[in-house]
This record gives sequence, C-alpha cells and structure tokens, in this order.
Amino acid sequence: MSFKKKEKKKKKKKKKKKKKKKKKKKKKKKKKKKKKKKKKKKKKKKKKKKKKKKKKEKKRPNQKKLASCHRRD
Repeated sequence: MSFKKKEKKKKKKKKKKKKKKKKKKKKKKKKKKKKKKKKKKKKKKKKKKKKKKKKKEKKRPNQKKLASCHRRD
C-alpha cells in the first residue's frame, strides 16, 4: 500500500514549467526637447569700406623746418 501511494504521489509531482514572468521594462520618460526657434539670418549688407585718410603726422616745429629744406620737388 505504502508503495502504491508513493507511486501515485510521484505521478502527481509533475514539474510544472514555471512561466517566466516577463519583467516589465520601465519606460524612460523622454524629456521633451524644447524646440529652438531658428532665427532667420539677416543678410548682412556689405559695408563699403571707407578709405581712411591717413592723418598727416604733425611734425614738431624744428622738424618742419628741416623737412621744408630737404624737400625734393
């Protein structure tokens, strides 16, 4: 009897396949990127370069005299 009982018990013990619980992946909340407003590029107007007039160097009074006598015309 005891033997039969044991056998019956053995039959009962069928290994149930454990269903693997799928781990729910936590969805990472995507940070919303603030859309940068594109600034319209203004076309730069090319400024005409004004020719700088060279400032005549002020000569010291004693040099002035020297320059006038050494002038080549």
